Amino acid sequence: ITLTHSPNANGQHSTPVASPNDPERPNRRAEATTLIETHKSVQASMLKILKREVALVNKPETTDLAAIERYFYELDSISNDQATLLTTLKTALQSFFEVGNRERKS
Repeated sequence: ITLTHSPNANGQHSTPVASPNDPERPNRRAEATTLIETHKSVQASMLKILKREVALVNKPETTDLAAIERYFYELDSISNDQATLLTTLKTALQSFFEVGNRERKS
């Protein structure tokens, strides 16, 4: 597996930023492993949240104000959980790229 930066504005991928088999970059390899594990964990959690959201959306419609408010509170909880997970993943990605930038400068 070779990881690259996201495509640039022209849709082109930049040069590879890490290969897990590169013996010259132990910090980079460790950071890549951490990022992959974080991604797997976030995806598993996001799937559970998606199931909650689908169940919420499929609840029968009602005009009862209390039920509508509960719906919105649950939707707010779901969206907060999703945002937290995406922040966790984004932080791990940034950490990975920062390690690579430091290693390239040294």
